[in-house]
Amino acid sequence: LNLIKILNSYDNFNIKFAEYIGQRRWDLITDHMLKIKLPEKDYNLAIEKINKFFIKLDTFDYHLIKFIDLRIQKKIIIRFYDKNDIEFIDNNLK
Repeated sequence: LNLIKILNSYDNFNIKFAEYIGQRRWDLITDHMLKIKLPEKDYNLAIEKINKFFIKLDTFDYHLIKFIDLRIQKKIIIRFYDKNDIEFIDNNLK
């Protein structure tokens, strides 16, 4: 219920559904069928981080991305369908 409240406060991405993984953390699936792996703790901060990231990407083709992993604090890992990974490390991200 808290997750839904947090997600409703952002309008830069639309969540199609959420999946509870291992009874400890959430994966979100966007309307672009993009999987976002949330951390076990402080998922509200991870959602804020990905919201800021989506604002920066603006017109990016999300269909190229297999998933975005936010499970490691201060890091965004993007896995593309071509199996290449990009890691963004930002000390300003919490």
